[in-house]
Amino acid sequence: MPEPAGQLVLPFAVIEREGGAGQEFPLEMTLATVLADLENEREKAGLLRRREESMEFASLLYWPIVVTPWRENRHLVFDGMCVWSYVFPQGRIPDAQAFSQAVDAAKDYQAIQSILKARATSFDAFGSTENHPIMGLFIHEEFMRDVLAHIALARPREIRGSPMLEPRLSPVHVAESVKRLHAIVASMMSDIDEVGAAGVSVDAALARARDELGVLRDWTGRSFANKIDAIKPDFSGKPRILIAHRAKK
Repeated sequence: MPEPAGQLVLPFAVIEREGGAGQEFPLEMTLATVLADLENEREKAGLLRRREESMEFASLLYWPIVVTPWRENRHLVFDGMCVWSYVFPQGRIPDAQAFSQAVDAAKDYQAIQSILKARATSFDAFGSTENHPIMGLFIHEEFMRDVLAHIALARPREIRGSPMLEPRLSPVHVAESVKRLHAIVASMMSDIDEVGAAGVSVDAALARARDELGVLRDWTGRSFANKIDAIKPDFSGKPRILIAHRAKK
């Protein structure tokens, strides 16, 4: 572990003014505020408590965090003590490639209709869910926003004594976790591409079915055109016969 003097240390407290940059809270005022908070929390003597709590000492404690680049100018924040962690659920889609191959292999509109009817709900839900634990990852948006908003105030500081906690999370582990997250995102993007390809296959199958049905409609019209023309005179003559018969009555 590097010496404490080589660490970038965030200020213990920050003064924020509307429309202006944050400023470090003076150390003396920080210590006074800490002592005032401790005194407020200290149990006092009373009717049910004969001995009151006493404060032996107060000290600032520095908690290690790791800030690492992520994607699109965004960063991830890791807890160096591994108290925080996050389980990333990744939904797995059904086999979209098999769906596309089945639709592409359909030879006629009846086969296409049968496949689409049988697999109408294929992508209504994930086929399964995989849980990926990411040790040390912060997901508290407000905390991460505060850290990244004041990161410009971090600088090397000389820390007396040993208030810097020994981190349990190594930079190597953080790099591996980031690689895993990139792999998860890449897998999800691949799933999206496969679903998109399945949609293209469905569009192509519907176009083939429309063309086939159009040809079938034209063939049917040509096949029955002569029969339809043959019954037209007979059909038009029968109403006249019926009208003449009714007039005689």
